[in-house]
Amino acid sequence: MSEIKWAYDEQTGTFSALPASIFLLPAILLAACLPFAEKAYNKYKYRPESLPDNFDKKLHDRYAVRYKQLKAKQRQTELTLNERLELHSLTKPPWSKPGEYWHYR
Repeated sequence: MSEIKWAYDEQTGTFSALPASIFLLPAILLAACLPFAEKAYNKYKYRPESLPDNFDKKLHDRYAVRYKQLKAKQRQTELTLNERLELHSLTKPPWSKPGEYWHYR
């Protein structure tokens, strides 16, 4: 792919590189535009989404308080099995989609 084609000039006895393809300039321009396209894609992919219809603010606040309590306890000591299960269930609230985990700030 990165192979350079060479030509031998019999009159001067030297080697010289052959001219680049006509696709070189479009390829360079495309490569220069790729970071902008990637930035636009990431901006679209990670845009804020609206809250689900079944979102309950009071339940979310209760879950957030308990989640923070359990995380603080987890940093200091090891959680019991019931606490670990509760912590896991807090990351999967009723309004979450399949495969979606919630974390509270």
